[in-house]
Amino acid sequence: MLDQVLSTTRDIVPLKVDEDTVTFASPFEGEVAKHYFDKTIENESERNIDGFKGHWKYNTNTGLIEGSSTNHMVRLSTKTRPDGIWIPTIQEALILDNKGKLTNNVYRDLGAVVYSNEDPNKKVASELKQAFDGKLPLITSFRHLDYRIDNKFPNGIAITFSGYKEGIISGQEATEYLADNNFYTGGSIGACRVSRNGDGDWNAYWNRFGYSDGAGRVDWMVTEGPCADIEAAYAGKNGVLERQYSAKIKKLKTESDQREKSFRDSLK
Repeated sequence: MLDQVLSTTRDIVPLKVDEDTVTFASPFEGEVAKHYFDKTIENESERNIDGFKGHWKYNTNTGLIEGSSTNHMVRLSTKTRPDGIWIPTIQEALILDNKGKLTNNVYRDLGAVVYSNEDPNKKVASELKQAFDGKLPLITSFRHLDYRIDNKFPNGIAITFSGYKEGIISGQEATEYLADNNFYTGGSIGACRVSRNGDGDWNAYWNRFGYSDGAGRVDWMVTEGPCADIEAAYAGKNGVLERQYSAKIKKLKTESDQREKSFRDSLK
């Protein structure tokens, strides 16, 4: 899948360089997005689960997935992770936002926060708290989460841990992280969604894990690969830069050739 991403993406945003490996974000769109969207809806037994009934659509015109909820995003994450692709973590999404890569007028879910073993979403909060060896609050990204179908839970979906732990933030560090990054936390109770709203604000208070509408977007993904491959995919032949600027390059080349000819003619 990395080869397909590198050969088709229109942008590469390096997030971390570790020796010879680059972790980078790129637009989640086109054939790659359609591939994973189809995986989320292929299980017929999940089609009548209330927690997955919110808006969820692949737009063939834009090449983007429309809709977003905690439930949708956890399920999508379970489909991408085996291929080494994940939804941006909260930390990675903040980097993208600071680089001006997250557009407004749509909302994006990035994870979930557990403040206390109470409502809203008490059952989810309780299970995550019981499985976590640490203090609350607990900030998780979708890379950390999994799900199971369970009719004992609201809307039929239990949110669980995936087993991946790097990047989980808890206790006083989590409280400070939310404050330092200007998250609106509301009453700071129960389990809530972590999201970036359409106006650019970051929130950690929305409690309807199954709600999704057409303003939701899934438009970025993160993966990693060898530094040499990433550099070649960005600046090499048929790379990102060439795909972005091919028309401009052609125009400038034409202007350059004309100026060179004009100069040579002036010397005759």
